Amino acid sequence: MFFFSICLFLPIIDTIIITRIHRSAIFNPNSSCALLRNVSIPIDGSIQSCIWECFYENNCQTSVYFYEKKICLLYTELCELTKIESLGNVHASVICHKKSHNPIITCPVTTISHQLTTEITVLPSVVLSTTQNPTSTSSSMIPTNTTGINVSSPYIVSLPFFGNTWTCINVSSSISSATGGRFYIKQGLTYSISYMTSVTAYLESDANSTINSCQYVMAYVESNAVLSTPAIQNVTVYLASKASLSLSSCGSAKVYMESEAKLSISNCGSVQVYLKSNASMDSANNYGQVTAYYESGAQRIYPAYSTPNETLCSSITFNYSNSSTRTCQ
Repeated sequence: MFFFSICLFLPIIDTIIITRIHRSAIFNPNSSCALLRNVSIPIDGSIQSCIWECFYENNCQTSVYFYEKKICLLYTELCELTKIESLGNVHASVICHKKSHNPIITCPVTTISHQLTTEITVLPSVVLSTTQNPTSTSSSMIPTNTTGINVSSPYIVSLPFFGNTWTCINVSSSISSATGGRFYIKQGLTYSISYMTSVTAYLESDANSTINSCQYVMAYVESNAVLSTPAIQNVTVYLASKASLSLSSCGSAKVYMESEAKLSISNCGSVQVYLKSNASMDSANNYGQVTAYYESGAQRIYPAYSTPNETLCSSITFNYSNSSTRTCQ
């Protein structure tokens, strides 16, 4: 990776813009809320167009220009070397704009589509005895401070609707675009998705996918498939038995976990998790609030300083009435 500085003078408004450009690199912000917007640059535009876009955007501190796709990403976070990743095969540049010494990050409350709404029904059955110790299961996996753990009746949780129309992925590859997409990733394939507004993905068994730097992500992950979602604003994922999910630098997330599914969480905001027996969640490196509904036998790891917000359910039943069509064209 190499960089150079550029100085642009605007005589009309008597302004000098000083930027530093890192070639063959991408920007990895600390917060998923740092992405302001994607800008499509005109066909006759250039990296200077991206520089102007960030200049005229009050909260923009860093921008990334993709030469071939003519896409400019605007970020509120400061351009620091620790956030810049050198990638020799990427035809993109990170542009550092020195506007402020402090990052300007806001995480607006976003209303998600009704398809993401979770319906929870508490069955009128016998509540577990409050004298039963809900922390006795996997006691080595949770801290000694267990205030906030409740005991509840069985839960019925309606899974979100993931849709029926898919783009079929038949070969291992990657895609990066300013628009959204719906991807059905076939068994055993590896597929990477980045820089999209909205992504819905279906992973067949043993598939492996990374969805990076997108705003909204929904994913259905079959058995033994692996999904990683760094730098996503809002994530909703269903994990089948023995499926795995890694959440990092996300704004908010909701995860539904079958038995033996695995989840790791780091540097995320608000996360809501439903864990069936023998599912496991590791949030030891997470700073945000995790709300967990779990069956006996589910394993949970929290930071030593946190106070778990947990509900032990005698059972959790997933309602599959909204199940998607599992085929693609």
